[in-house]
Amino acid sequence: MLGGTDGAPTPDEAKSFGPGSTPLPDRALYGGKADLLASLRKRHALAEKIVRERHAEYFPRETPPQLRRFAPTFGRIIVYLLATHESYHLGQLMQWRKAAGFGSPKS
Repeated sequence: MLGGTDGAPTPDEAKSFGPGSTPLPDRALYGGKADLLASLRKRHALAEKIVRERHAEYFPRETPPQLRRFAPTFGRIIVYLLATHESYHLGQLMQWRKAAGFGSPKS
Protein backbone atom coordinates (compact mmCIF):
# COMPACT_ATOMS: atom_id res chain seq x y z
CA MET A 1 0.00 0.00 0.00
CA LEU A 2 2.98 2.31 0.41
CA GLY A 3 4.64 1.45 -2.88
CA GLY A 4 7.38 -1.04 -3.64
CA THR A 5 7.91 -4.53 -2.34
CA ASP A 6 9.98 -3.73 0.75
CA GLY A 7 9.32 -6.40 3.36
CA ALA A 8 7.10 -8.51 1.12
CA PRO A 9 7.10 -12.17 2.08
CA THR A 10 9.35 -14.52 0.19
CA PRO A 11 7.56 -17.26 -1.77
CA ASP A 12 8.42 -19.75 1.01
CA GLU A 13 7.04 -17.41 3.70
CA ALA A 14 3.85 -16.84 1.73
CA LYS A 15 3.41 -20.59 1.32
CA SER A 16 3.95 -21.23 5.05
CA PHE A 17 2.21 -18.21 6.58
CA GLY A 18 0.12 -16.51 3.90
CA PRO A 19 -3.63 -16.54 3.29
CA GLY A 20 -4.87 -20.05 2.63
CA SER A 21 -1.85 -21.70 4.26
CA THR A 22 -2.43 -24.66 6.53
CA PRO A 23 -0.35 -25.15 9.67
CA LEU A 24 1.66 -28.36 9.55
CA PRO A 25 2.64 -30.45 12.58
CA ASP A 26 6.37 -30.49 11.74
CA ARG A 27 7.71 -27.54 13.75
CA ALA A 28 11.05 -27.74 11.96
CA LEU A 29 9.37 -26.33 8.85
CA TYR A 30 8.85 -22.96 10.56
CA GLY A 31 12.24 -22.04 11.99
CA GLY A 32 13.09 -21.39 15.60
CA LYS A 33 11.51 -18.86 17.92
CA ALA A 34 14.59 -16.62 17.84
CA ASP A 35 14.58 -16.52 14.03
CA LEU A 36 10.86 -15.81 13.86
CA LEU A 37 11.10 -13.02 16.43
CA ALA A 38 14.11 -11.54 14.61
CA SER A 39 12.09 -11.50 11.38
CA LEU A 40 9.18 -9.81 13.16
CA ARG A 41 11.48 -7.15 14.66
CA LYS A 42 13.10 -6.55 11.27
CA ARG A 43 9.70 -6.10 9.61
CA HIS A 44 8.51 -3.77 12.38
CA ALA A 45 11.57 -1.57 11.87
CA LEU A 46 11.06 -1.62 8.11
CA ALA A 47 7.35 -0.73 8.48
CA GLU A 48 8.25 2.20 10.72
CA LYS A 49 10.84 3.45 8.24
CA ILE A 50 8.50 3.17 5.26
CA VAL A 51 5.56 4.84 7.03
CA ARG A 52 7.75 7.73 8.17
CA GLU A 53 9.15 8.19 4.66
CA ARG A 54 5.94 7.82 2.65
CA HIS A 55 2.97 8.75 4.83
CA ALA A 56 2.53 12.27 3.46
CA GLU A 57 2.29 10.96 -0.09
CA TYR A 58 0.25 7.79 0.46
CA PHE A 59 -2.06 8.36 3.44
CA PRO A 60 -4.39 10.82 1.65
CA ARG A 61 -4.84 8.59 -1.41
CA GLU A 62 -8.31 7.25 -2.01
CA THR A 63 -8.72 3.50 -1.65
CA PRO A 64 -10.06 1.28 -4.44
CA PRO A 65 -13.88 1.24 -4.63
CA GLN A 66 -14.22 -2.17 -2.94
CA LEU A 67 -12.45 -0.84 0.19
CA ARG A 68 -14.08 2.57 0.55
CA ARG A 69 -16.85 1.46 2.89
CA PHE A 70 -14.19 0.17 5.27
CA ALA A 71 -11.73 3.02 4.76
CA PRO A 72 -11.89 5.95 2.36
CA THR A 73 -8.11 6.52 2.35
CA PHE A 74 -4.98 4.40 2.46
CA GLY A 75 -4.04 6.21 5.65
CA ARG A 76 -7.07 4.76 7.44
CA ILE A 77 -6.16 1.23 6.36
CA ILE A 78 -2.50 1.62 7.26
CA VAL A 79 -3.29 3.03 10.72
CA TYR A 80 -5.67 0.10 11.28
CA LEU A 81 -2.96 -2.38 10.25
CA LEU A 82 -0.36 -0.73 12.47
CA ALA A 83 -2.56 -0.25 15.53
CA THR A 84 -4.99 -3.16 15.51
CA HIS A 85 -4.38 -5.93 13.01
CA GLU A 86 -1.32 -7.50 14.59
CA SER A 87 -2.90 -7.35 18.05
CA TYR A 88 -5.86 -9.29 16.69
CA HIS A 89 -3.57 -12.10 15.55
CA LEU A 90 -1.62 -12.03 18.83
CA GLY A 91 -4.93 -12.53 20.60
CA GLN A 92 -5.61 -15.54 18.40
CA LEU A 93 -2.24 -16.99 19.37
CA MET A 94 -2.96 -16.41 23.06
CA GLN A 95 -6.26 -18.28 22.75
CA TRP A 96 -4.53 -21.11 20.91
CA ARG A 97 -1.88 -21.34 23.64
CA LYS A 98 -4.62 -21.52 26.29
CA ALA A 99 -6.54 -24.20 24.38
CA ALA A 100 -3.33 -26.18 23.82
CA GLY A 101 -2.55 -26.13 27.56
CA PHE A 102 0.50 -23.88 27.44
CA GLY A 103 1.26 -21.48 30.26
CA SER A 104 1.84 -17.78 29.93
CA PRO A 105 4.21 -16.90 27.09
CA LYS A 106 7.69 -15.63 27.84
CA SER A 107 9.54 -13.29 25.52
